[in-house]
Amino acid sequence: MLKLYGSNGSPFTRKVRVFIGEAKLWDRVEYVLVPPGEFRTIMPNHSPLGKVPVLELEDGSKMIDSPAICEYLDSLHTGPKMFPTGPDRWQVRQLLALGDGITDCAIMATGEARMRPEQFREQSVIDFQLLKVSRGLDALEAKVASELDGKMNVGVIAVACAMGYLEFRAPDFFAAQRAAHPKLYGWFDLFSQRPSMVETAPHDEA
Repeated sequence: MLKLYGSNGSPFTRKVRVFIGEAKLWDRVEYVLVPPGEFRTIMPNHSPLGKVPVLELEDGSKMIDSPAICEYLDSLHTGPKMFPTGPDRWQVRQLLALGDGITDCAIMATGEARMRPEQFREQSVIDFQLLKVSRGLDALEAKVASELDGKMNVGVIAVACAMGYLEFRAPDFFAAQRAAHPKLYGWFDLFSQRPSMVETAPHDEA
């Protein structure tokens, strides 16, 4: 049995969990929730970076980095592959990079806002990261018809989890961007109804 170590507020953990759900691999993977209060003591035992997600293989070895974990999992199922090997491979890889890049910028912005005491908070850092997120959403708005609608691959999942993280951690910003990105938000609203997304909706642990 494989073990996935993660947290319910992590968008990268969610990406792997959605991937597992869509690939129908939950009969082979156990999800191990890392308690927030024990995160800093538990995770360094599984990853030198102390970050989630981590996939523990059956031989006890560990895999880090959500794209690498997803690509490994893609080798375990017999359904349609979510890392294409044909001409679409690089387009999907770029969509994955864009989704993960938006998530990275959003984490930096929300981390500055949530983790720093107010007197040390740099609004310019938050604004700069959210500007990059906004540009990323602009790029995605132009890709809805060609790369998101009706598609299922690792890039699509990455974009959905990036949007979900914004909705979770930056709700005011997320709401303010809706009018400028009607196609993207319409797609996200529909995609969010998938069981894999509903079951992995982000939340903070007590």
